Amino acid sequence: MGDRVIGRSKEMNRGHARQSLRGLFLSFFLLLLCPVLFCLCAAGTLSAADSSLLTIKKAEVGFGGIYRSGFWAPVSLTMVAPSSAVEGELQLIAPDGDNVPVVYFARNKADTSHCRIDLQPGQEATVHSYLKVGPQKSRFSARLIDPESGRVLWQARLPSNLRPPLSATTPLVVTLGSSIGVDDALKFTRRNVADPLMAAEVKTAEGLPEHWWGYEGVETIFLPTGSEGILKELTPSQTVALIQWVREGGRLVISSGTQIEVLLAETSPWKEFVPGKLVELGPMRDSASLESLSGEAFPFTDDASRPPVARLAAVRGKVELFQGPRAADVPLVIRTSHGLGEVTFVTFDLEGDRFAQWPGRPRFISGLLTESKSQDQSGGSAGAAVSSAGVSPVSVAGVACGTFQSSLALTTQPAMPPSAARTRA
Repeated sequence: MGDRVIGRSKEMNRGHARQSLRGLFLSFFLLLLCPVLFCLCAAGTLSAADSSLLTIKKAEVGFGGIYRSGFWAPVSLTMVAPSSAVEGELQLIAPDGDNVPVVYFARNKADTSHCRIDLQPGQEATVHSYLKVGPQKSRFSARLIDPESGRVLWQARLPSNLRPPLSATTPLVVTLGSSIGVDDALKFTRRNVADPLMAAEVKTAEGLPEHWWGYEGVETIFLPTGSEGILKELTPSQTVALIQWVREGGRLVISSGTQIEVLLAETSPWKEFVPGKLVELGPMRDSASLESLSGEAFPFTDDASRPPVARLAAVRGKVELFQGPRAADVPLVIRTSHGLGEVTFVTFDLEGDRFAQWPGRPRFISGLLTESKSQDQSGGSAGAAVSSAGVSPVSVAGVACGTFQSSLALTTQPAMPPSAARTRA
């Protein structure tokens, strides 16, 4: 009796072993087969997309094509419909820090609605949006989807001639409007050789961010106002974005001599950045401090060659530089805190032929890039890092790709950094 029970138990154990072995082989087979099925489904989905529907005529990421890894950056795309009508919603795709593709819904300027493309044959459209840049070897793509079914109508990589992003630790300095020679000034900055400052210039307001976090990857912005050109071009939302970026921790260097009254106008949004009351606008009487700072004589020949200086009274902030002994009460450079950020106000124009020809200009500009380490007269701390602007986006698990839905291939998020923590698919 006992032998039969033992024998039956051995048979049951062998049966369980055979079932476990079959289950193991089945699991192993499914593991091998799933990626193949996934690729076939994905290939079927992508094959439905017509790559000839749209042509990317021009693409730019960042500021003057320069941007940083790990930060939000503005994107401008000009697309043409070569031969047939095209309609759909535009999306941008970029890998995150783990090389997981992330979909960014393109926006209509400052509008919160998704960017809808509706082009007739031969028509072109320019779209301004944002994405968060991943690793330095990232490749970006754009795609058009049918908003009703989620089917991909068109998909293409952005042109390969786009500059790769700077490293996340490389500071970026952007000049808006007229050139003031920041590139030359960087040679005189005392920075780590491994992470030198990089300069970019943006001549027009077209494509500038309309949300403050579009400037997240920028450390310092120069805004010379002598020509007034870019101030007139800025839209209200672009102006608000730039001012908010300063409050969130950005560093702005703004110069104004001839246009000081424009900045101080009753309706001007820039008047809060002028650190005092205007007494008069008169020619620079003494350049001794500028010459001492740079070691180069300033090219005065007559009153007409002297740059106009905005003389301010009731100055708030920290005066970094005065005129020489003959005009010792006239500030030239004033630093003030604004929220978490800092504004350096220069009371004369940094652009113009006379200033451009001065050999001491690069050294002077490089001095404006130095952060203030002290408290200003208003009691705030200056030079807060713009990294406080880093906000993690929300990703939604699962992206509809035609008839196949996958939580493995892509994560999605709106082109706007919300306050919630990031979740991964």
